Amino acid sequence: MQALPSDSHPLHSRSRLVRKPQNDEYMSSMKLQIWDRPELMSAALADRLQAALQTGPESAVMLAGGSTPIDAYARLSRFALEPQRFARVFLSDERCVALDSPESNQGRIRPLLDAAGMPRDRFLSIPVGEGPMRAAEEFDRVLTQWVRAHVRIHLGLLGLGADGHTASLFSAADVANARTSGRFAIAIARPSGPWRVSVTPQLLARVEELVFVVTGESKAEILAKFVRDPESLPAGLATRGHSGVSVWADRAAASRLNSA
Repeated sequence: MQALPSDSHPLHSRSRLVRKPQNDEYMSSMKLQIWDRPELMSAALADRLQAALQTGPESAVMLAGGSTPIDAYARLSRFALEPQRFARVFLSDERCVALDSPESNQGRIRPLLDAAGMPRDRFLSIPVGEGPMRAAEEFDRVLTQWVRAHVRIHLGLLGLGADGHTASLFSAADVANARTSGRFAIAIARPSGPWRVSVTPQLLARVEELVFVVTGESKAEILAKFVRDPESLPAGLATRGHSGVSVWADRAAASRLNSA
């Protein structure tokens, strides 16, 4: 492992580069940024986001749900963001629930971006009210238009579930089905709970920088496994071959990395 200087909040974080074996076909390297407390990471994430979100409408940013990213989104209203410079924004995934449901990523995230000055036409809604298949088709249609128009996706945030999933790709079968779909977004059926709409590995491959945001002791074991053996988890399979993967974690989530 090679130590790297921290590029933000140097007194409260540290970075290192985890190198995988040269024959590893998933991720050749993964940069780890470790923060003492979740709130410090949220503040730094807001700093990173405000820069990415001001790259203009010819670019895009992918956001994830979760308490830590949402805390960072809430901090964006403290910046003097220029509406005309806002990038396009879309989500990594969504549950097929009503917008006023506490489980709706769109329902929680969009008001925070509105408060930060985002023009309403810069947010790509996922029309879950039309049903999962139609919602996925429409989401994929617009993402395909963006790709054909050479919209650059500078930054994408992802979560890491305690079961190793990311976006709404919960299993190796989900990832395989997504790869063979030929689409940038698909519908995902769940054994229990609502259907999901998720981006696919094909879309993730077009994101220049992917940042996994991981906090809490409950994520320590799965994060260590993700760093040690990414191909054993859906999150690693979904980001297979990507050279721009980072992990931002608080110290609790990173507590088992020394043994990874």
